[in-house]
Amino acid sequence: MFKKIVLFLAISLVLVAPMLSLAAPVDFGTPPTVQTAPNNANFIGTFLGKILDLIWIIFIAYAIIMFLVAGFFFLKAQGEPAELATAKKFLLWGAIGVAVAVAAFTIPFFIRNTISPVVTCSPVCQPGTECMNGICLSIGGPIN
Repeated sequence: MFKKIVLFLAISLVLVAPMLSLAAPVDFGTPPTVQTAPNNANFIGTFLGKILDLIWIIFIAYAIIMFLVAGFFFLKAQGEPAELATAKKFLLWGAIGVAVAVAAFTIPFFIRNTISPVVTCSPVCQPGTECMNGICLSIGGPIN
């Protein structure tokens, strides 16, 4: 039985490893600079956002592993009603956990966007520029 558990964990690790390697940050070059006053709320929001992103990745990996465990229990049951009931419970609680986690991550998103809506530029930015935090930006920086 111990060998089966070790084999299952090794296979799970092999399936999760590509997701972890794709989680590496990508550098898209240096963004345009915007001069603003330091704001501790932005720092705290960014910090909490990074923590939540990490928690989300860990949750997704955990959910995948739990659904694999449920599948393993379905295969192990071999039609016996008691063991099938156990496998169905794993699957049910796994689905409930995914639904709760998705709600837990989307509700704050909607609240944050309702409280602080997106800032738009007034007047409208010229073609070839982009509105960022209420400032029209070109590739070189702010436009006067």
